[in-house]
Amino acid sequence: SVFLSLLGPEMEFLALPNVVHRAIMERVELEDRLTLRLTCRALRKLVAESRAYSARGSIRLDTKQFVPERSDDVSILVQIAEYKRMRWVEVSEEGLIQFHAMSRNIFTGISFGYFMFDLRDLDDAPFVVDFIRNLVNNFKIEDIRFQVESQPILDKALQILAKYPDSECTMHLWFLPETDQLLAIPQIKRLRISDIPDGRRDMFEVFVMLLKSNSLTYFDIEMELTTAKLRQVMQMLSCENRKRRVQFTVNHDSMIRSLGGFGIDQSTKVGHICDELEVVLVWTDSSLMQLRYRRCLIEISRLDWMVSRIVNVDIENCDANGR
Repeated sequence: SVFLSLLGPEMEFLALPNVVHRAIMERVELEDRLTLRLTCRALRKLVAESRAYSARGSIRLDTKQFVPERSDDVSILVQIAEYKRMRWVEVSEEGLIQFHAMSRNIFTGISFGYFMFDLRDLDDAPFVVDFIRNLVNNFKIEDIRFQVESQPILDKALQILAKYPDSECTMHLWFLPETDQLLAIPQIKRLRISDIPDGRRDMFEVFVMLLKSNSLTYFDIEMELTTAKLRQVMQMLSCENRKRRVQFTVNHDSMIRSLGGFGIDQSTKVGHICDELEVVLVWTDSSLMQLRYRRCLIEISRLDWMVSRIVNVDIENCDANGR
């Protein structure tokens, strides 16, 4: 690899201070760490006693196809960059021991830029999430991400999240929890909710509740909107002291009616002032419109006045300098 070619004579590298060794080793790819530990005893010791780094990683449930006589076996797929030697981990005490024994040879712990916990398809096997929580004991994660599709698994995902209080978190829910359970989700960087059955609940009510209580940034459900509701969302975001950006989807006809309530239609031009909205951009060919409301910039895309389709709304508040 490039790193190994630049490492230079072995003895010159070993003569460097320990703090330099550890800083360098934290950026060495896992396959290179494995090669280094075969070089000499000193480098093998350094590899085993230093932390590793990977820009990305993930865990998800996987069927262990390569052991046909144990078709009922449960395993998880662990992906750490392109490193393949620790890929499948059997969900058992033996599997946990084997994983930690192998990892001890190449790092004392590992740090990730981002790590995805794909916890879908685990409704019938919640014990797997408990196993995962033990598996990642020596992981440090800057940006932690979850995919969850049921309340029992969400509860366990929040237990994992509690181990990373300083990490940024993105939570993608493929179901709509009850109100009290939604409010129990801590403030996170991004909360996305999608795939909710029609008629389950008043989606706008849920949306506003989450705006007030959490860091909702993406609400992937088609909502009915009115002029008053759109004004309410813009007022809420404009009054927030922290920088905030929210994206959501709206039923086509209700979006047209909502804009019409402000006096905006397909003849509206850049520079027009419509009620409290200033029109700052109109791209008819791209079905795009940008509006300003107090401290908020509103971008409306997929806005075709004649063709009925879901419309995307992106609202971001700005600081005093308009950024």
